[in-house]
Amino acid sequence: MATLPVPASIDSEKAVLGAMIASRNFLIEAIDTLSPTDFYDQKQNAVIFRALVSLYKKNIEVDNVALVNELNAMK
Repeated sequence: MATLPVPASIDSEKAVLGAMIASRNFLIEAIDTLSPTDFYDQKQNAVIFRALVSLYKKNIEVDNVALVNELNAMK
């Protein structure tokens, strides 16, 4: 199993994305603080981050259905 370079933490990235989905305030704070390149997992977590940013910019309420639709539209 490959070792991730410190301080990469896929679990932490998932926690941040979950908090962005759960809290609009955290979503705004994360968008102001992070960029897609801050995510170690570029194939999944960075893509989800981009989708969340896109929903925010479109002023669409973030929920699981909206996120899945946005991810599908980004393909």
